[in-house]
Amino acid sequence: MSALWFFGENGSRFQGKGWERKGRNSDFRELSKSLVRVIDAPFAARDRIVIQEINRLTVMRNPTRGALFSEMLCQLFPNYYYVLNRPVLDWFASLDIAFPRGLSKGERYVNRARLLRAALKRADDYPAENLAELDCLIWFASTLSA
Repeated sequence: MSALWFFGENGSRFQGKGWERKGRNSDFRELSKSLVRVIDAPFAARDRIVIQEINRLTVMRNPTRGALFSEMLCQLFPNYYYVLNRPVLDWFASLDIAFPRGLSKGERYVNRARLLRAALKRADDYPAENLAELDCLIWFASTLSA
C-alpha cells in the first residue's frame, strides 16, 4: 500500500517518516476519494469541494485529513493550498487577525488559504511565489526560532 504514496525517481514521498504510525488507522480509500473529488472539481468550485471533503473526512474521524491531505493539495495546487502543519498554525496564531468563529475545519482551512493567496498577490518581490514556497519559508523560520 505505501508504494502508492511514493513518487519520482529518487523516492520522494508525501509526509516525512513517522506518519505511518499516526496514519495507520486512516482510511486511505476515503482520503483518495476526497483527493479525486478535488482534482476533478472545476476551478470555480474547487474551494467549495475542498471544504466539503475536509469536513467529510473530519466527520469520519480520518486522522490524515489534516497534514497529509493538505500536503497533497499543496503539491497538486501550490498556488491555492498550503500544508496544514504546526509551523503554519503557530504562525497564524501569532498574527493579529480575527478569524470568524464557528467555522468548520474545511471552512477554516480555505479561509486561511484565501488570506495567504491575497497576501502573496499583494506582496511585491516577496521570496515566495506560491503557497507551497510560503509554507517552506514559514517552516524554515520556525526551525530557526526553535
